[in-house]
Amino acid sequence: MIFGMLIIFFAQPVKNSWDEQVHFQNAYRLASGRIVKWTEAAVDIKDVSSVKCNTKAEYAELRKYMDEKGKELLYTEEKETLIPSYTVLAYVPQALFLKIGMLLHLPFSVLYAFGKVGNLILFIGVMYCAISIAKKKKLLLMFFAMMPTVIFQASSYTYDIVVLSFITLACVMWANEMYFPRKGVETWKVIAMVLLFTIGCFSKAVYIPLLLLVILLPEYQKCLIRIRYFYGVVLH
Repeated sequence: MIFGMLIIFFAQPVKNSWDEQVHFQNAYRLASGRIVKWTEAAVDIKDVSSVKCNTKAEYAELRKYMDEKGKELLYTEEKETLIPSYTVLAYVPQALFLKIGMLLHLPFSVLYAFGKVGNLILFIGVMYCAISIAKKKKLLLMFFAMMPTVIFQASSYTYDIVVLSFITLACVMWANEMYFPRKGVETWKVIAMVLLFTIGCFSKAVYIPLLLLVILLPEYQKCLIRIRYFYGVVLH
């Protein structure tokens, strides 16, 4: 949390991560409702036309410049519907914090940073749940969650964190049922795994085959029981 917040609030109010301008655009549009008010600062981010700086003085000037441009409305965009596409649902945490920042009339440089906080909080919350319920390999999950690239992504505008965290939590639930089987799988756990995998796959459909893990879970459990029984007989 601390490292992520430092990255967010000490980063320049410009594109810092991979395709961040695209992700910011989607989150900004989602946060704005039907009428999207594009300020000059938001357009600069969207079009990657803002400059970067190297010194503290330049950084202060850039923030001041972006804050001033954040007050200048360039144009408005009217969306056809308020119902978002399923492909942009991964931007909801970022859009929510952007909306809060808009309601608080935050300066653009602060608003831009504040939107990223939604991503970071979601990542920490979901990964905490995954680590908490994991019955094995907790340290591995902690190591994975604290990798620099992962924290950097969680502190940026991106849908990758929703994909990563929700699929990780679903895989942890699946592993618990796979390696610590009981008499049948509880219905609510199956539903939860399917929902988590589905949400994680909204933005990256390439991961949809992971749903097969849930469908084939009973067969995997039977195979595992047979293997354990076989080795138990052989060893005795």
